[in-house]
Amino acid sequence: MSAAQLFLFGTRLWELVQGRLAKKYIQQYKPFPIPPKEARLFNPSDAVVSWLANVPHQDAVWNSDNTLLHLLAPFQEPDIGLVGCQIEPYVPKERQSASKITEWEVAALYSRLKQRGGNKAAYVADGSTNFIVSGATMLLRGVISREPDFQNELLLETFRGFLQTAGEDAFITRWVLFQHLRKDAQRSFKKWRIGMQILPEAYISAPLARDSRFVGQVAGFGRDFKLSLTCLFSEPGFRKLYWTTPYMARKMVQGLLNPFVSLLWYISLYMAYYQYPIIAVAFALYYLYGFIGSMFSFVKEFPYCGSKIWAAILSDMILLFSAFYFDENSASRPGFIGDRQI
Repeated sequence: MSAAQLFLFGTRLWELVQGRLAKKYIQQYKPFPIPPKEARLFNPSDAVVSWLANVPHQDAVWNSDNTLLHLLAPFQEPDIGLVGCQIEPYVPKERQSASKITEWEVAALYSRLKQRGGNKAAYVADGSTNFIVSGATMLLRGVISREPDFQNELLLETFRGFLQTAGEDAFITRWVLFQHLRKDAQRSFKKWRIGMQILPEAYISAPLARDSRFVGQVAGFGRDFKLSLTCLFSEPGFRKLYWTTPYMARKMVQGLLNPFVSLLWYISLYMAYYQYPIIAVAFALYYLYGFIGSMFSFVKEFPYCGSKIWAAILSDMILLFSAFYFDENSASRPGFIGDRQI
């Protein structure tokens, strides 16, 4: 068997194992129940009060009157320091038409939907997330936000020597998960946990970019590249990261290697075609079958995107490499005044 064939079989086997694990984890997820009324009072000294905790992004859409109640539920457990939820794409009803929706919105919608299930799998696997608790709506325990170390490092965070003016949600996620691993002779850091409340009543919807700002928004959705570099090579470092959240560590390494592995996969397929064309064509048809199936599922759920499905196909290519060229400080989120995007 040639090296190209071994690589093709190896990547497929890896995908099967990872897919089965993720499906198993997703099925095991259980949301946090809402406490009875008499248990809904919190100690004021430990209340969830800060400018980060209870103020969502101005363009976030809460889909239920009980959203906040569901998001507060995980704080029943005293070591939960940060709570997040599932972020779903928001397409206003007046734009749910093939003639009105733009190709940029279709691409952004497809890219966002690919993240479904990731948070459940990561949370069940090791208590982490995939990879950031979204700042669209996050609740942070007040005692954390009042820590001087937290405040100083949030305001003075740098990346590649540049002061960061965006991405607070990535910093907060990393702080809550890993700050207890710091070595300080004068003090010890409490080990906090994340609470992911993933159920329909707690979903938050966020609008999609309607123009070329989609490229920056897609990278902003994940910000995986910067966070992965920081966690793997700086804070907390690969050894501590893998020791604390092994599933998250593997996913970060996989995310960094994806562009190179994809390139090698296509090269291996090309080489295998000239040596064993039947096997190569079988592999190509298998992946094409899965790809077409995902496109049909997407159009079935969002029929008004059918005429611009090509934009969803191209978004995969943009998403694969955009993280390497993304400058988070220059990204602009789509904002709205009434129904008008700004």
